[in-house]
Amino acid sequence: MQRTALSCLAAWLCVFGIACSENPNELKHAGDGRPVVVVNPTVTLDQSVVQLLGLFPKGLETAATARWGNVKQKYAAGLSDPSQMKV
Repeated sequence: MQRTALSCLAAWLCVFGIACSENPNELKHAGDGRPVVVVNPTVTLDQSVVQLLGLFPKGLETAATARWGNVKQKYAAGLSDPSQMKV
């Protein structure tokens, strides 16, 4: 229960931090005048997913990490064989 509460708190702190870090001066505008936010990632998608999965309870983290590994394997197969990319 305590780990779940800490995970929930960590998730809300991440959301709050991201929401408060937006700098309106860095907004770009599309050709029609709508603002477009340009995000420059500092970590890879894989690193982000692993960090998020680390917040899950242990059994769920293990299962989700295995599923993420399967997704990466399927993607790697698609890189060498384009017909597998749709899989």
